[in-house]
Amino acid sequence: MRHLKGKLTGLAIAAAVSCQLAMAGGAAAQTQWPSQPVKVIVPYSAGGGSDAMARIFQRAAGEDALLDAPLVIQNVGGAGGRTGSRQAMDAEPDGYTFLSNHLTLMTGEATGVADFGYRDFEPVAATGAVCMVVAVPAASPYGTLEELLAAAVDERLVYGANLGALNHMAGIALQNTQEGARFNFVQIGGDTENLVALMGNVTQAGGMSTAQYRASEGSEVRGLAVLADEREPSLPDLPTAAEQGFDADFCFEYWWFAPKGTPQAAIDGMADFLQAAMDSPAVKKVLAERSVRPVFRRGEEFKRFLDAQWERIVPLAQQATGG
Repeated sequence: MRHLKGKLTGLAIAAAVSCQLAMAGGAAAQTQWPSQPVKVIVPYSAGGGSDAMARIFQRAAGEDALLDAPLVIQNVGGAGGRTGSRQAMDAEPDGYTFLSNHLTLMTGEATGVADFGYRDFEPVAATGAVCMVVAVPAASPYGTLEELLAAAVDERLVYGANLGALNHMAGIALQNTQEGARFNFVQIGGDTENLVALMGNVTQAGGMSTAQYRASEGSEVRGLAVLADEREPSLPDLPTAAEQGFDADFCFEYWWFAPKGTPQAAIDGMADFLQAAMDSPAVKKVLAERSVRPVFRRGEEFKRFLDAQWERIVPLAQQATGG
């Protein structure tokens, strides 16, 4: 009887251990990321720059097999990126919904048109940077930033922008480098609209991305400077603002966020995927073709960078809104 009792006890212990191992294995399976398709909300319409960037990583996930699940892009346009961003913010923090946005996530909050911002998300990573070009009509009398800004002291030159957006902030950052300079910022729109306005001499100056300016070479516009501390590799003959003595660095990065409360394993997994994609030759080639600088940030470096960008953008936003 004692022998049978001991045998039963041993069987019970073995069963308990087996059960614990099974439970541990099940928990490990549940925490493995990703175990289902990963959705990325792009808060702009399909076909734009933000959409194109997200789809570069979508291709890397599938064609280059850098992610163990499909990456699904969902375009949710409206309200200058705020509609889609809010949808991402309010999504279930299960590790399978992410947001791909950029500096407008800060400008909306800083100008008061949005009641949320980057601090309402979990930061994941930054992938690539695009810098702004200051351009004038081809027949403009201004051949350098110095000439343009000197003229802006004497008269209010018409500067095309999408008011409250990145090209507006870039223009303010530029005018702030010259005491007394003031542009008359007028609502024109984004890259394409500003290009058309410059070609038609509707505006005397304007800003656009390096990719747009590069695509417009040969048209009736002339670049004066790229607003960066070093030259754009795809535009080697275009001097920087820094080279001309003006501290007007204005580049924006493509940022990835997750809803607050997203598991750290999912955040780290997404950041690992994005980093692997940034290191792939195929992605590097496409980014170079689009004049996107191969910047990558994650973790504490990314968090510090976001806070520094916020401190920088607030005074520009206040000027943009007349505050």
